[in-house]
Amino acid sequence: MKARLIAALVFIGSFLHGAIVFDKTTFIPVPNFRPTSPEITSMKTDHYFLCKDHRKSFTAFVIGGISANPQDIAQYFLPFQKSTLLAGELGSTAVQSQEADVIANYFGVLTSSLYTLGEPAEPKLSQYTFESKLAFKPQQLFAGVCFTYHQHLSPYDDKGWWFEIVLPIKWVKTQMNMVEEIIVKGGPDGDDPEVPEGFVGNMTEAFQQRSWNFGKIDGAQTKVGIADIQLELGYTYLNQESCRLSSYWGVYIPTSNKPKSEFIFEPLVGNCGHPGLFSGASTAFRIWRNCEQAIYWELDTAGTLLLSNTQIRSFDLKDKSWSRYMWVYLDSKTTDTHPGINVFTQEVRVTPGTWRDLNIAFAYEQPNLRAEAGYHFFSRQAENVCLTCPWEEGPAIASIINNDNEFINKGVSRNRATINDYQGVRNDNIPGTDTQTYKPIRECDLDLTTAAHPATIVHTLYGAISYHWGCCTLPRYVGFGFSYDMISDNSALQQWMIWGRFGITF
Repeated sequence: MKARLIAALVFIGSFLHGAIVFDKTTFIPVPNFRPTSPEITSMKTDHYFLCKDHRKSFTAFVIGGISANPQDIAQYFLPFQKSTLLAGELGSTAVQSQEADVIANYFGVLTSSLYTLGEPAEPKLSQYTFESKLAFKPQQLFAGVCFTYHQHLSPYDDKGWWFEIVLPIKWVKTQMNMVEEIIVKGGPDGDDPEVPEGFVGNMTEAFQQRSWNFGKIDGAQTKVGIADIQLELGYTYLNQESCRLSSYWGVYIPTSNKPKSEFIFEPLVGNCGHPGLFSGASTAFRIWRNCEQAIYWELDTAGTLLLSNTQIRSFDLKDKSWSRYMWVYLDSKTTDTHPGINVFTQEVRVTPGTWRDLNIAFAYEQPNLRAEAGYHFFSRQAENVCLTCPWEEGPAIASIINNDNEFINKGVSRNRATINDYQGVRNDNIPGTDTQTYKPIRECDLDLTTAAHPATIVHTLYGAISYHWGCCTLPRYVGFGFSYDMISDNSALQQWMIWGRFGITF
């Protein structure tokens, strides 16, 4: 018996915990207000039983929620499966010992005077000693209101066509909550930084640079918007006290915002501006009855297809985590390095694929009270991302030092460098020779999967309770519910949500 219990726990643990997702640039939360999501499905009894001359219903509800997995979200965005980063300049102890996760100079950090062309590299590099530790605790808060209008189109109470419109409005607040601990201030002696004009003295300032158009971290970001209007046309096949069965077809009218990639972990209120089609079915069976009390088993399922659109997203180079932040030359004649984030952020076409929702619940009903407990399963395909226009060759990872260890400012690339190793590799060369050269980055070098949200699975447990009154005079109800999302990996938010709901049939 004990062995079976241990085996069951191991199975459940493996089911709920997948591989860690890391080094992604765009996070797409699971949208609320889906046709069969718990906040929509629970307490949806206002139009189950129709009275004579009552063919319409109106529902209003509010939701609120908070994410609960800051370390997992941090790992999603950061390189090397980490939730904290050690940053250092080229002359810092962290870089020299190969312990640094990122080279701070790539981000525009410079704590001593700028080098001069032809100057020997080693003496100058030793003056760039800045070092810091970055801790991230990302969090998302959200709240929203939703209004639904349901119209029964058939003259029959127990069957027929119906129409529904769903208007959700959502507020989202996201923040990376980055805290920087300065270990070494920088400069030749480690405590005397001298920041040249056009550079910054720490990583906090680096992520807020005005010269960066994308990939910034600068406090909390908020967004309020309509989270995609839903229009549904359905047909009820059977609607009796002992069982119910209906199906529906619908469209998403895109009203939500698209990712712009200006900030890491940007707030998104809906389906990222994707139009969509969906269909689903709902059924319930009474499995127990005692006088005016009953228990129902309920099943709701829906499939959604979102259509592609264009968005702005950042991406890395293949096998180079966070290479989007490395410095680049725009071409072989450029004499200044440029932030790679401005180059490796482009307009792309995003194809999100399909979703699947499945909701199973048990509901207890009596004349004025309904209590429900259920499980919801959500799965989503991985996005497909491709450039809308062909990549224009020209940019390359910049080399500021030649192979003779002298400072240069153009004409040579070092594409084998990484976000945490610059000095450990040599400049690009002509094959078969030691002649240094400039090799533009090709489209096949881009890793567009870093811009795509991966496949997602979410398991949700929820409960709801509602009180009904009015009988057939003016049926109405008020209720409350809560849910908790469990995740199989860090491609979704582990979060809590609560909601309150009011409905009236007339």
